[in-house]
Formats: sequence, structure tokens, C-alpha cells
Amino acid sequence: MPHAVAVAADVHEMAVVHQAVDEGSGHHVVAEDLAPLVEGFVAGEHGRGKPVTARIRVAFPQSRWVVGEGLGRVVRPVTRDGGTELEFSVRTKDPFLRWLLTFGPQVEVLSPPSLKRDLAQVRERIRARYD
Repeated sequence: MPHAVAVAADVHEMAVVHQAVDEGSGHHVVAEDLAPLVEGFVAGEHGRGKPVTARIRVAFPQSRWVVGEGLGRVVRPVTRDGGTELEFSVRTKDPFLRWLLTFGPQVEVLSPPSLKRDLAQVRERIRARYD
């Protein structure tokens, strides 16, 4: 990985990054080179907050992708439905919740209860908007 990459001033404001400029060399860095950095941002692993351990269950087949990408820490490799239970160290809640939303009904927050409630509230606000 080249020198530090200028990606976003605030992690929670970051959108999908297709290209950035390496601050050290001025060369363009393509999305593939940014993947490890972006995945950490999306999963809420970077930030200034105190880390909270979030435990989630991801159903099959999405669970295979999450495990294959090396995201989170596998706690229970295969559940009854073929899914996986994982833990994440979450410093910034909002990006993590937005990332979980991309899995639709295939993801469930197991703990902490506050994060489970937060995801349910976000899902309800989305439902209300489109009802």
C-alpha cells in the first residue's frame, strides 16, 4: 500500500471510492488498492469512538462472502441455516449499520442490544418512507 491516501475528512461521510490520490507520490490509486482501507471504514472499524464488540449472524450465501473477504472475526463458522456468526470491533455505529443494511433480511444483530435496537429503528424508518 502506498503512503497514506486522502480518502475522506470524516469517515461517516465517506461514499464509495473509485479513485483517490496518494498523498506521498501524487499518483492515482485505483479502487482495488483501496479495498482494505474502505472495508474497514464501511464496517465501522475506524474512528475515534470507544470500540464496541458487535456480534452478528449473516445467513447463507452472504455469509460466505463476508468470511471470504476476511471481514470480522468468525465466532461460529456454520449455523443451522448455513450462515455464520461474526464479531466486529465497531468504533463508528452509523457506517456499520449502513453496511449491515446492504444485507437486507440476511443479517441479524445478536449483541449488544442497543445496536440491535438501532438497526431495527433504521429499518423501520426505511419501511415508513416507502409505505
